[in-house]
Amino acid sequence: MNMDVRKTNFMLWFVKRLPRRLVYWCGIVMFAHGTTGMYSDTVAGELTLFEALERWDGRGNSGNDVMPDIPFVEDKGFTHCSASHVSCQTC
Repeated sequence: MNMDVRKTNFMLWFVKRLPRRLVYWCGIVMFAHGTTGMYSDTVAGELTLFEALERWDGRGNSGNDVMPDIPFVEDKGFTHCSASHVSCQTC
């Protein structure tokens, strides 16, 4: 069996055993990355899964690095991102 196939099979085996809540939040962070910073003109509802994955992977992520912190601020009891972008209605 090819080593790449083994790695893929292991990763699939591993992620299927992760807590659903953790995977849920990983998806939120990935979509947040795809709609902030250099992608801040993207409307969150129009971002597809494949575009989000390309943006996430295109940031130089080798799969071994630690995700950078996403800045959040408190404002009038609501938590929202601190990036100034068109798609956020509360900023």
